[in-house]
Amino acid sequence: MTVLYENIDPNGDTLIIISYLTVLTQSADERVAAEEPAAADEPLAVEESAAAYEPDHRDGHFTFSSIDGTAHCHEGDESVSELRLKVSQKHLTVASRRARAMFQRDYRETRKTEADGLYHWKIEPLFDPEALRIVMKVIHAQAQDLPDEVTLQMIVSIAEVVDDLQCHDALSFFVKVWINRLSESVPSQMCDELVQWIFVASVFGLDEKFKQATRVAIMRSTGPIDILGLPMRPDIVDKIEQKRQNLLEDLIAQLNAVLDNLCSDRSCRVLACRLMMLGALTQQMKNTNLHSPRPARPFRNQSLSSALEAVRHFDSPSLYLPSEDISHYSFDQFDSSFQGSKEDVWALQKDPLSSARRKKKDKGLFEAEDDEQLNKTPKRLTFHCCRLQAHLEPVIDLLEAKVFTLDIGGP
Repeated sequence: MTVLYENIDPNGDTLIIISYLTVLTQSADERVAAEEPAAADEPLAVEESAAAYEPDHRDGHFTFSSIDGTAHCHEGDESVSELRLKVSQKHLTVASRRARAMFQRDYRETRKTEADGLYHWKIEPLFDPEALRIVMKVIHAQAQDLPDEVTLQMIVSIAEVVDDLQCHDALSFFVKVWINRLSESVPSQMCDELVQWIFVASVFGLDEKFKQATRVAIMRSTGPIDILGLPMRPDIVDKIEQKRQNLLEDLIAQLNAVLDNLCSDRSCRVLACRLMMLGALTQQMKNTNLHSPRPARPFRNQSLSSALEAVRHFDSPSLYLPSEDISHYSFDQFDSSFQGSKEDVWALQKDPLSSARRKKKDKGLFEAEDDEQLNKTPKRLTFHCCRLQAHLEPVIDLLEAKVFTLDIGGP
């Protein structure tokens, strides 16, 4: 086993130990040896010993040790390594609620070992060792050794350690500085990075980032979000999914309310207009699977953003109605649909009879009812300004406002 040791506090009394897997790379010498058929790779058995890591780390830096002091690596192999950090129990218990609670009780970790007189705290191999090292540096006020910038993935790894050790206050300032220096922002689409932002924001109490990321998740998710194995609070996932379902259910109810409204003269006094918009809305709802059968929870594979985008594109055809003179229409809340300019009026002029009708009249076959029908042809067609979107825009605005003002009970 390869042991990495660092003196975070040379006068410390606690040894934090964490194991992790490392992917080994093939050395140049071994690549040459591998080309010779007679050569056989023999795995080196590396044993852990106190002498391998204790004498040579006075400078506080990592040392890599094995039995013969050399590294033996094979391409594609995975090796178990161990990180040992010498730290101070006092610093730990001040910064970490978990450490404080542990050292107040009688556990194996709270008894000093006879071999070195230190507390040995073995941590489950769940964390990035570099993230654990950074957290310990911060807890021991060694800011001069911290990186100026870190990646989002490293911030996520640090958040996992902080969430487990419950040392949020100690790391909060540094994490905010690192986040401000990130080149990437909260994504506008559903992706792994969005889930990572939700987790980081929830751990460090970043309220604006949390609201921004959860709003995207509510709008873009098509079911319960995948937490990627992160220790995210279950209530966050549940509330995002519940809000998505509630808003989709609300959208369906609002669209059906518009259908009901179009069946009455509350929307428009012109029957032709109501029938036209009613048919257009029904057809487009059916085409987008929002009508029949009526969608119901849990709305699998349906995102709120895609549903709202579909509704934004619902439209009704243009409607022209006969009118001798548009000036006689009143402009109250019902008849205001007739407002318009002269360009909205089509004037129909009586053309001379068509050749077929002229021949019919010349032969004396043009009957009175034909003349009556011709006289019934409207002289003007007025553009009717009712729009289906005028009924749908308030629905869209209302639902988007509910998402924007979401109080999900964040960090």
